[in-house]
Amino acid sequence: MGQSRSDLSEAPGVAPPPVDDDARKIARLERQLERRRMACAEMERLLEDRTRELFDSVDQLRLQLRATRGQKVARLLLEHDTLDDAAPHILRTVCAELGWQLGAFWQVDEKARVLRCHSVWRPPQVTAFARFEALTHRTTFDYGIGLPGRTWASKHSEWIGDVGVDANFPRVQVAREVGLHGACAFPIEVAGSLLGVMEFFAAEYRESDDDVLATLDAVGAQV
Repeated sequence: MGQSRSDLSEAPGVAPPPVDDDARKIARLERQLERRRMACAEMERLLEDRTRELFDSVDQLRLQLRATRGQKVARLLLEHDTLDDAAPHILRTVCAELGWQLGAFWQVDEKARVLRCHSVWRPPQVTAFARFEALTHRTTFDYGIGLPGRTWASKHSEWIGDVGVDANFPRVQVAREVGLHGACAFPIEVAGSLLGVMEFFAAEYRESDDDVLATLDAVGAQV
């Protein structure tokens, strides 16, 4: 007489049928993988949110820094009656705020149609650039020539990563000898008329920096 499967499983001394352990393990692993996938997705989302917040914070800090620098220049202009008086102080402030080692202010000589050096600023303790400073004082630039001249022509901020290899930098020999490399300049305009150019130099190579250029443009607009 035959017996059912349930009768066999309940009969003394008869082992129950084997459970499919492999299927259960696979199902458990799949659940674990799904939980890990969801955790990774959540981590990526949090990371993206945090990265976005950091970029927003950096942008806000840049804007605040530009505003602060602009306010310092504005105060200098208020403290001095003329640009002639304010120029050396603006050079010093821009050098200190943006990490340049030497700054020069060039004025347009309308009669001769050249740029003449009005003033140069460098930290008093930095004497290595004295020969370049002296050369700058006795140099004039035509429209489009040299860093001041090209800024005069473009009426926009200009940047040179290394003046030592620039094709339009007449003071190159002395700049190489004293160790000046990075440079930038910005125009000073009033009602569309260019009054002069301010240029700055560093002892190291400088890659073009949009934040610095934006700050310089803001300074030029305020002057």
